[in-house]
Amino acid sequence: VSDINLLHEKLKNEIFRQRYLHNTKVKLINIVYLISSILYSRRFFPFYAFNLITGIDEHGKGINYSYDAIGSFDKNQISAVGHFQSSAQTILDFIKKEKTLNEQKYFNINHTVSLIK
Repeated sequence: VSDINLLHEKLKNEIFRQRYLHNTKVKLINIVYLISSILYSRRFFPFYAFNLITGIDEHGKGINYSYDAIGSFDKNQISAVGHFQSSAQTILDFIKKEKTLNEQKYFNINHTVSLIK
């Protein structure tokens, strides 16, 4: 938990600094590279934190960036991290496949829970 808190504080401070210096909102892609550089700077003694950044890209689409411990990141439309990743990713992939086949179909919470069981 202390690694997560330290990383969170570093991010808050750096984003505040960027806002103050440039007097603008920080873009998602800037935060993505900021996290990557912070994680890479600790590559010999990495943070024990699984990171997932979610936001809206420059084209107005939802996007996720998932990281490994040393700052490499991957851009996905759907992703999961942490201990439940393998199960959650399977469910997310299934939902994406079903939604692609039938764009009008939306899943409610009951249907999603039935996929897990």
